[in-house]
Amino acid sequence: MILNQISKFIFIRLKPCVNMEYKKLIVAAYNVLFERDPDNIGIEYWTKKFQEGISRDEFLSCLISSAEFKKNQPRWYFDPIKCKPSGVDVSFLIERGLKIGNNCTIHYDTILDPSHCDLIEIGNNVTFAPRCQILAHDGSMKTALGYTKIGKVMIEDNVFVGAGAIILPNIHIGKNSIIGAGSVVTHDIPENSVFAGNPARRICSLDSFLDKHRKLANKGETGEIIDGSGYKI
Repeated sequence: MILNQISKFIFIRLKPCVNMEYKKLIVAAYNVLFERDPDNIGIEYWTKKFQEGISRDEFLSCLISSAEFKKNQPRWYFDPIKCKPSGVDVSFLIERGLKIGNNCTIHYDTILDPSHCDLIEIGNNVTFAPRCQILAHDGSMKTALGYTKIGKVMIEDNVFVGAGAIILPNIHIGKNSIIGAGSVVTHDIPENSVFAGNPARRICSLDSFLDKHRKLANKGETGEIIDGSGYKI
């Protein structure tokens, strides 16, 4: 299960490997699993192994079995039923009161307000792209007024939060919504909608957004296919 999850996490971003792409493949795996680039010896070793016929899953199995991965594994949160792998270890936040549903994806450098995570509730099938922030408190008036504002954050099912988005305290995001990359969410988001910008504003309905992309796909204006899983515009 873990191998399948990591394979999807890494290779969704890569084309099928051919000889000229071995280095790209090796570097991507090291970056995700070890948060570093491989040294030249490692690149040469694994390139030779690929040329000898090792599969990408065999390659990943070797890396996952390594002492270096086992040392870093706590930063991954693996639950074969509830969660996909992410670059954020959320288990300690759950212990502190974070409420999170099933099948959520929380990518690297995402911050879920550790000091007030008990005020955050996340539904099922929610995805956070890299570097998102959820804030359940605002200390901007602490020095002047002597108190900190706090507010619950509720994110319902099937929400996608784009890279670098910031969600401020006392926000409710309705189900089946998309928050664009870099957005700052300062007010509630209704369900079945697409919001983006700073401050985030309504762009269109979810149905309108999906219809647009279906039409582009049907017209063949979708760019390159990635592992048969989707398309790039």
